[in-house]
Amino acid sequence: MQRKLSNSIVRAVVAALCALIGGLIAGRSTSWVKPIQGPNQAVVIVDYVTDGDTLTVNYLGTRERLRLIGIDSPESFDDEKAHRDSARTGEKLSSILKKGDRSKAYLATVVQRGEKLRVDFDIDKRDRYDRLLGYVYLPSGELLNVKIVRDGYAKPSTNEGNHRYKREINRAYTEAKNDRRGLWGRKN
Repeated sequence: MQRKLSNSIVRAVVAALCALIGGLIAGRSTSWVKPIQGPNQAVVIVDYVTDGDTLTVNYLGTRERLRLIGIDSPESFDDEKAHRDSARTGEKLSSILKKGDRSKAYLATVVQRGEKLRVDFDIDKRDRYDRLLGYVYLPSGELLNVKIVRDGYAKPSTNEGNHRYKREINRAYTEAKNDRRGLWGRKN
């Protein structure tokens, strides 16, 4: 019995050391970061801010767009969605793009290139554009998705499957609108 137990312990220690050494070697030879808690959580490295609700990140050695779940910032690119938003709301395209630029600039002050961020995935890990979908945590532990809305640079957006923080995001939106923060300020 003791021999079986000691053999099991030795195998477990050897396996752990191999995994540790393999991770160190891979860490020196590539810039990827391994998932930290399985398929629903990872650490990513920020490459740059794509727009007010999307980051370009290094995820498992690949450059990926990461769309923040539950929020929608104004478009910063003159694209099809910006035109649809303008037609739907009656707001001038130039006004939408200006707000989109402000939202993107705000997010660029919150996250920095090279910063490591924790991401939690929800039911749908990717959207129809093959972007990663995630809840992003700042090094302080604050949920970035909620912070952007609370500071007034995005509004709530729903996705059928992903709605874990819907209540918090809606509450943050109400606060931002009531306090006229960010894009909801007086001079917009």
